[in-house]
Amino acid sequence: MDWQTIRLDEVDSTSSFLKRNAAELPHRLVVRADTQTGGRGRLGRKWSSPRGGLYMSLLLRPAPEPEVAALLPLVGAYVICRIFTGQTGVPALVKWPNDVIVPGGKMAGILAEYGGRREPWLVVGFGLNLTDSPRIDRGGGMPAEAWSDYGVPPDPEEAQSFVLEGLDRLWPAGEGNPLPAIRSRVERLLWMRGREVRASVGGMTLRGVVEGLDDLGHLRLYGPEGAAALDSGEIRPEPLESPTTIPGGAT
Repeated sequence: MDWQTIRLDEVDSTSSFLKRNAAELPHRLVVRADTQTGGRGRLGRKWSSPRGGLYMSLLLRPAPEPEVAALLPLVGAYVICRIFTGQTGVPALVKWPNDVIVPGGKMAGILAEYGGRREPWLVVGFGLNLTDSPRIDRGGGMPAEAWSDYGVPPDPEEAQSFVLEGLDRLWPAGEGNPLPAIRSRVERLLWMRGREVRASVGGMTLRGVVEGLDDLGHLRLYGPEGAAALDSGEIRPEPLESPTTIPGGAT
């Protein structure tokens, strides 16, 4: 089944547009906007959306199983990493659970949102900096980088096609869990793998070495108190260092 696309000049957020209208819209619909006035990422963070970037959201109706829906941002980040590195030769890494990291900072983020039991839809939003590196206050987080900082970027329509083709290739039926078949490949691109991080989970802070992922996309850490598998949270290097460090040998 092909994807259908609605193209907008400006919108508050492509994901908000889909959430407001999900009941009347079809399965496998893409909304792409030239710019967003209220783009956002995880934890309520603002996603700056100047013209020239890829800002799109996908509507899936009905939604896949919750454990599958939760790991689709991870799979989407892996798809973007492969495309970017294949075209530029520059290493890009998956920052668990949903970001794409290049040597200078964060280039893309993916956010999945549920409608709930009464409204069984899933919206997956993509923000990919193609031609502009927004300079905004990230509260001590990573700086923004753009594809154009490393090579000639695709235009937004081309980038949309690349991402959708990659998702369909890894998740052809739109059902089941796509991660087990590619988990080892995603782990090879996992930011901070084999290194010590500090993980903020709710009101707690854990420290441990990133070992990899399990088949549900949980981050596996090994720390002073043993092994842990995180299903949500935020990680930073420990001890604190340049947050955009890309380990040697990443491919």
